[in-house]
Formats: sequence, C-alpha cells, structure tokens
Amino acid sequence: NDCSFYSPPVSGNQSFSNSQESTNPSDLVSDSLEYDFCSVSLTNDAHATTSERINRLHRADSEISEIEIEWLSKARHHKLRKRRLDKAASLFNDSSRDKEWIQAAERLSVLSNPATPSSVASFLFNTPKLDKVKIGLYLSKGPKEKYPFISEVLTEFCKLFSFEGLSFSEALRMFLSTFRLPGEAQCIDRLMESFASRLFEVQLVQLLGHRLEQTQSVEKAMLEPPRDNTDCDSVNANERVGALDPPALTHQPVLPFKNADAAYILSFSTIMLNTDLHNPNMKEERRMTLEQFIRNNRGINDGADLPVEFLTSLYQEIKNDEIKMKADLDDVILQKGMGNVDSDVQFDGFLSKASDVAAPFFTAANSTREITMAGIHERDMFLSISSAAVQAMAGVFVESWDDALVIKALDGLYNASRICLYFKLYDQFNEILSLLLGYAHDYVTSVTALLLSESLNDSDFSTEDFPPISNYFLAKLESGQFKNPVVHFGPEDVVGSAAHRGLMSLDCALMLCKSNLSAINESWQDLLDVIFALREVDVLPSRIAEFDDFADSQGNPLPPSKFAISSQHKVREYNQSISSTSNSASNDGFWRSLFGFGSKSVIRDANNTDKIDVDVTKTSDLLECLKKIANHAQLDQIIMKHPNNNIAKRILSKLIDCLLPAEIDDPRFEHNSVFALELAARLLISNNSNSTDLFPMFLSKFEELFAPKTPGSEDSSLVLKFPYLLERIVVTIMRACIHLYDIVELRIHLQKSLKLIEDLPSSFTRTIGDRLGCGLAIVLRGCFYLFETSDEWSTIKTLLDIAAQDKSGRGFVFDGIASVIDYALPSPDGEEDEGAENKIEPMLSHDGAEAMTTLLLNFLHGSYENDLTYKIPSMMCMKKVYGCLQGARTLSNTSHDHLQLIDWEKMVTTIYNDVCLSDDGLIAKNGFESLKRVLLSTNVESIPEENWFILLDMVSGRPPCIAVQQARTSSLGFIERLFLMLMPYLSKKKENWVKLEEFTITMASLARQNLRAGRATELFETTVHTVTNIANVMSMTGYVDGEGVNFCAWVSETLLDELERVGACGGVHAMMVAAHAQNLS
Repeated sequence: NDCSFYSPPVSGNQSFSNSQESTNPSDLVSDSLEYDFCSVSLTNDAHATTSERINRLHRADSEISEIEIEWLSKARHHKLRKRRLDKAASLFNDSSRDKEWIQAAERLSVLSNPATPSSVASFLFNTPKLDKVKIGLYLSKGPKEKYPFISEVLTEFCKLFSFEGLSFSEALRMFLSTFRLPGEAQCIDRLMESFASRLFEVQLVQLLGHRLEQTQSVEKAMLEPPRDNTDCDSVNANERVGALDPPALTHQPVLPFKNADAAYILSFSTIMLNTDLHNPNMKEERRMTLEQFIRNNRGINDGADLPVEFLTSLYQEIKNDEIKMKADLDDVILQKGMGNVDSDVQFDGFLSKASDVAAPFFTAANSTREITMAGIHERDMFLSISSAAVQAMAGVFVESWDDALVIKALDGLYNASRICLYFKLYDQFNEILSLLLGYAHDYVTSVTALLLSESLNDSDFSTEDFPPISNYFLAKLESGQFKNPVVHFGPEDVVGSAAHRGLMSLDCALMLCKSNLSAINESWQDLLDVIFALREVDVLPSRIAEFDDFADSQGNPLPPSKFAISSQHKVREYNQSISSTSNSASNDGFWRSLFGFGSKSVIRDANNTDKIDVDVTKTSDLLECLKKIANHAQLDQIIMKHPNNNIAKRILSKLIDCLLPAEIDDPRFEHNSVFALELAARLLISNNSNSTDLFPMFLSKFEELFAPKTPGSEDSSLVLKFPYLLERIVVTIMRACIHLYDIVELRIHLQKSLKLIEDLPSSFTRTIGDRLGCGLAIVLRGCFYLFETSDEWSTIKTLLDIAAQDKSGRGFVFDGIASVIDYALPSPDGEEDEGAENKIEPMLSHDGAEAMTTLLLNFLHGSYENDLTYKIPSMMCMKKVYGCLQGARTLSNTSHDHLQLIDWEKMVTTIYNDVCLSDDGLIAKNGFESLKRVLLSTNVESIPEENWFILLDMVSGRPPCIAVQQARTSSLGFIERLFLMLMPYLSKKKENWVKLEEFTITMASLARQNLRAGRATELFETTVHTVTNIANVMSMTGYVDGEGVNFCAWVSETLLDELERVGACGGVHAMMVAAHAQNLS
C-alpha cells in the first residue's frame, strides 16, 4: 500500500524523452514544472545551438543523478521498513502471547524500545495486514487492574480517531471498521466505553471552537458599520436598513451529549437497533419502531432526554444504511483459499466469537468471509431434489447392512436437515426429523422388549452374536457432538453401525431437536413418543423422569396410590405380552432383523428347554449409551423453560393433547399421558411469566376431560375411566394454585379448576385423600391471604371437608388449618405476638375465620367417621379464632357478626358435651378453659337471652361427675364466670328471675355436693373460694342497677348458706348483710 506514497520521481532524461514524444506544448510545460527538481529549464529554446543544447543536457543529467541517488536511499529505507512491518504484522497475527510479538517488534524497531502505549496504539492503527479479530481481542482485554498497559493502549488508540464534523453513526462506523468486536460482553463494554470517552472529548473541543467562532463572528459584525441599502444591491428591500447579519456557522452542530455515559449507552443501543432492523430471521412486525427506540433511550443524557430530532435522524440513518463492514485488502490477504470475497460483509462479521453471544444474528467474522451465502436459486434447486434425495438416503439407511454406507446415509440426512433449516423449509425439516425419530422409536421399543424378555425360547439369537456398538459412535458420543471427531477411523471401528442404526438415529434426531426447537412443528408427537420410550428403559435423566409429588411433614414422599400401582401393573403386563410376541417371532428372524444376528444352534439344558440369557454386560453398555444420548440432548431444557411464549404454547399444546386417548383401549395411554401431564405441569410452573397464556390451555383441556361423554347425559366423564390420570390432574391443579395464585389474572381460572374437584365421586376422593389433603393444606397455608371473596373461601372449605372425609387426608387438613391459625391470628393474650397491639385486625379475613371455625367444629364434634382424635387441638384452635374475631369486632365497632349464632351454639355445646364431660380430668380442664375463653370473648348482648338460658340449663342439668374431681374443680371457674357475666344482664328483667332462681338453687346443690368431699380436698377449697368470690362481687356497689340489686343479694345469700352449713362461711355472711343494707339505704 505505502509504496505508492514513495514512487520515484521521473528523471530529467525521462522527462526529456517524454517531451519529445508529446505533441501538446501544454503537456510539456506541465511535465517540466512537475518534475523540475533541479531548477533546470526544460522548455524548448528555438534559438539555442546544438552544442548549447548538449551541454545543457549533460548538466541536467549530472544534477538529476544526485537526486536519484538520494531517492534510492530513501526507497531502500522505506522498503526495509515495510518488510519489518510485514514481519511484525505476521508475528502479531500468529503469536499466542502478547509479549512475544511486542518484543519482536521492539527488535525490529517497529515499536519504541521499550514499547510505549502510544507506539503500540499507532502500530495497531496504521499497520496493514493485521488480523482485525486479534486487534479487537487485544484492545478489549481487561480488567484495567490486570492489564494496565493494554488499557493505556486502548486509550491512545482511541485518541488517533478524529470524529470532528461526523455524525454519531458515522463516528461509530469509523470506530468499528478498524477491528472486529469480540464476543464477550465485558470486552465490548470496554471498547464502547473508550469510544464514548473519545467521542465526548472531541465533542467538547468542537463545542469550544464553535462557541469561539460564534463570538468572533459577532464581534466582527458589531465592529463593521451598518450596511447601506444603496451600496449593496443584494439587500432585500423588506429588510431593516442597518441590521446586523447573524454570524455564519462554519461547522456542523455538535453532538448533544452531556457526558460520556450518554454516548456509551447510545452506542450499545445503536448496535442493538442495527441488529434488530436488519436481522433476516426477525419478522417485520417484531422489529423495533422509532417510538420504541426513543422510549428505550429516555433519561440517558445525565437524567435528561436526548433531542427527538437527533434520535430520529440516527434511527433513519441505521434503518436506511445498515452498519456493515467493508472487506478491505487486508481481509483478502488474510483469507485462506482466496475464494470469492463478498464486498459487503454483514454486521455479523464484527463478532469474532459467535458462540459467546446470545443473539442468533451474530456470526463469526471468519465464517462470513469464507462462506458464499446461498440464495433463492439454490433454494429452488434444493427444493426440487430434496424429496427424492431424502427418500433415497432413508432407503439406504434402513435397508443397507454396510456399516460405512449407513453412516454416510445418516450424515446425508443430517446435512439435508441443516440445509432445510438454512432455507427455512420447516415442513421438509420436520419430515426428515420424523423419519429419524421414527427409526429411533422403533429401536428403543425393540430394546425394551429385549430387556424385558425373561427367556428367548426357540430363538436363533445367541449372546455371542449380540452386535457391539461401533467405536466410531462411542468416540462421537464422548465428544458430545453429532459430527464425528477429527480422528482417523479404520473399517474395524465402524463395525456395528448398521446393527445400531436406530441408536445413531436417536442421537442425530435429539441433537437436531435441541438446537432447532423453534423449527419443530409436526414432529412434536414423534419426539414425545421417543421420550416415552426412553422412559420405559429408565434412561431419562432423573431431573425429568421423576415426578414432583407431595410429602409429609418429615419430607417423605407420599406412597403410591392404588391407582398408580394399577396403572404400572397394566403397563408391565403389556410389556410382557410384547416381549412374548417378540420371542415367538424370533424363529422368523426378529432379532436378526433388528440387530443383524447370524444363526446359531440352540443349546438345550438338562430339562430339554431352550434357554439363552441376555448378555448383561452388553445390554448395560447399550443402556449406558442411551443414558448419555438422553443427557447430551438435555431433554429437560427442551421441555421446561422457554422465554419464547409461542414455543412454550406449541410444546404445551402437544403435551396436553396426549391427555386424550387415540384408542380407548390402549394399555399404555394412561401411563404415557400421566408423564406428559407431568412435563406440561413443569413447563407451566417454570414459565410463570407466560402462565396467563398457558394455564387457560390446561383448564380448557381439563373441562373437556371432566365433561360427560354425551352432552346433557348422566354418563360418567372420560377421565373417570383413567383414575391415575385423574389423580395427577388433581395434583396438577393444586400445584398450579400453590405456584400461580399470586397472579391476579389467573385466580378466576384457578378457582374454576378447583371447582372441578368438588364434583368428583367420593369413592375417588377418598382413595386419593392423602394427596388431596396434603395439597389443599399447602394451598391454604400459602394462599389464604390471597382469598378475597366468600366464593373463594367457600370453595376451599368444601374441598378441605372432602379431603377430611378419609383418614389419610384428615391429618393434613387439620395441620393446614392449625398452621394458618397460628400464623395469621395473634394470641388473644398477646403472649405470642409482642407487636399485636399494632395490628388493627388479623390477617385472616372474616370469611376465612368462619370457614376455619366450621371445619374445626367438625373435628371437635367427630363429624368425620366419629374420629375424636383432633378434639382437644381443634378446641384450642377454635378458641383462638373466636377470641380474635370478637376482638376484631370490638376494634372495628361494627355490628357485623363474625360468627353465625348457630356456629356459636354448636361450638359451645360441642365443647361442653364432648370435652368438658370427659372422664379424663385433663381433657375436661382444657374444655372448661376454652369455654371461659369463649365467654370472655363474647359480647353478652350479641347472644339472645334464650340461648344463654339453654347454656345455663345444659350446665346445671349435666354437671361433671363428682368422681372426676379434677373435672368438677375445673367447672367451678366456668360457673363463676357465668354468674358474674350473666346476672347483671339477665336479672334486669323480672320475667327472667324464675329461671335464674332455678339455676342458682341447682348451683347451690352442686356446691353442697362438692363440700361433702371433705376439707382436705382441692374440690372443697375451690368451692369455698368460688362461692365467696361470687358473693363478694355481687355485693359490690354498682355491680347491678335497679331491681336486680335485690335479686343478686338473694343469690349471694343462697350460695353462702351452703358454706354456713359446714362452717366455712366465716365473716363473709355478716359482711354481705351489712353491704346489702348500705345499698338499700
């Protein structure tokens, strides 16, 4: 390149010779002026003599020869420097270590010694033939602390750019043309940061110069006298005479950045815009619009917005002129093979490591220079021959027993599928993929039959003939790539390829699926069939093969239900029948047709029975290969999380389609459909950002399955014929609620799915009671604060009641209720929650509390199969619920009854009859404590008087047995609470006195029985203390008003008479009489 700058000058003789040949006098003059280095006149002199002309020529030759000598010296110097630069460039391109080429460049005097950042930057900026990929990799090394020298080189490199007068896109294009962007994001970040800093620096200089020029122009205009209209004809008559002209701008407007960060962010944004607008794989409607580009760059200019006009201009520049990399001479020299070079290398070429970049639009620089891209004509040519070519290769692959030929045929099918993907021939791609998956499915199912065979009776199969897996395929499998490793294989290394062609087809098909998931359409069902088959031989990775199920409180998974066991039994019987069929067909060469066995004589044992065992070692090798293939394919990634919503919906659609049987009597349907449902559930849960689109697909399918076979009839639904599938649907619904109920848009759909469970037969729900109870308990504990309507609580209450009907689910239901109560409700005493005073109302809603109370009453009353196991804990939970509800009612000052009256009656009656009257003194004590808590939490006026008298009649009519003194003693505290709470309220009305008298007399009789127990007993002391306390409180001034004062005095005297009978009254009676007299006065 640089030789052109140092071309030798034309000597005088050469100029003279040229002048003789020229016929144009003006040419002679221009030539002589251009090359007259010695000031020798070479113009024609018509008057000069011959001798003068000869002497003149001799002098010119002598003087010009000295100039040529000087030029030759300079030329040698430049040629030597060029050689050194070429050698340094070659070392730079080939060296693996930076230190090597820098030291070599120092020795060649290409760089200063020692090398400085500025000299290295100048070398990278100006030297031709440097590999631009390596330039980008070198300059982008970091971090700065680890590579301080390279960081300074990058700074100096950027200083070599003069961006003055360029637009932002022009500056970015200039910067990116000097190297290739590396693939690592951190490397790109360092380069863009340096670019932005340099661009902002140039902007500041340009801005200062622009302002200086404006100032000078204004000053000059102000110093000049006003223009006279008569002296300047060009002045418009409409203009004001003497007006000053605005100063003319000689520079383009400067860039609008307030700091370097704005330029840095916009650099990335522009690169992404270029990719988005010109990516051939992106649909037009998905491309970024101008409004989106402006919105994406809001606030990046030191908190302010960049001018809309500036961003609009930038958008249009990128849209109309894609940022491309022009192929220069250096690229051609560095290119191997010197093939056709595309002059317009796409922006893809800026990246040197495409594998490190997530966006599919970027490709490696070398690949874009070396590959000539096929076009529409090549596509049509391939399309015209593809069908016949694929059929031919498939025929060879299936029919041939030549190992090498089978490998070549499979490579042909693989390459054909890649070509289809390149040309976006997705229908043809799916046809090839379906062929490969079909071969793989047949192979795996045959292996399943082989492994399940207990014996191969009357078979011509011998374990010695079991074909080995080829070394060629094993090496490829270890490499983890479909294309064969770069290793030389001999004929003996491919032996076994034809026998295990299905194994190779499986590996090829799964690799295509893994890499091209978005291109799969019609082949999805074939892929699922292969996955189902791999599951049968237990080679799937555990992360996809194992089911997610509920576990007990110790973390132990729940045992399989009888439905699951029955389904597994059916599949086992079917596989054994298939195995028997295969064995019977072995005489016709079944195993030979599959693996290409030779015939062998059958050895008979002592019992004259044909018996050949499968070679365990060889079959284990086969299973190990299948496991490696499944692992390399990363099937869980294929099925699980997909940020692309369309792909996720496509996969989910195919999975849930498996829930409807193609044949009603297919014994494998339930087994496979359950697995498909499990995969679909994982897809849903792992893509919760797209769940609003995915779960309605589940619900639609579930409603179809739950509906009667004939609309309007009473026929059972289709899903009831497959109870194990129905069980997993129920589990899936509960799992969806656990993970997705916080998404508001989905709650109505989740509620509909839960209501489907309500209508299931009780015989079914009892069988899965443990899973139903466990799942619902988790739903309740995790989502109770999200239930906002009474309908939601009604649904969950109904389902919990259904789950509690069976003993296996009852414990889970109660644990879930107790957990919610402990977490959501503060202790009535304030002991469990120090911050309870800051809570206005409990987290559990009123509807939720009523639902919990109803269920707890069922536990307390033994409504579930007369099971009273949870009597005491349910009573404690109910006490807490009721107490907190009444507290909330008081705080909110509302008339709303948080607990229905019928529930209050049922609760009190159940506690007294089932707990307080227990023969176990401890249980009875807990019962009376709970009743005392209920009384304390109840507003007396909120309960009708007749209900209070029902309670009094129950207490007086059925007291605890005197033999259970602990229960009798505990009852006294409750009786005391009844007297002190109810007497002021009920005694106000005279019509109530008769009933109150009866209750008082009964309680006095009860006290008399207690006192007969003897002074040394706890019952005696507690009775004396209780009666005394009641009498003292009732005698207090202000305890009761009106006519109730006399009645309460009578009650006190009646009870104290019992104490006087045994001499335990002391001075209490006299004090009571005096207090009563004082009240009357």
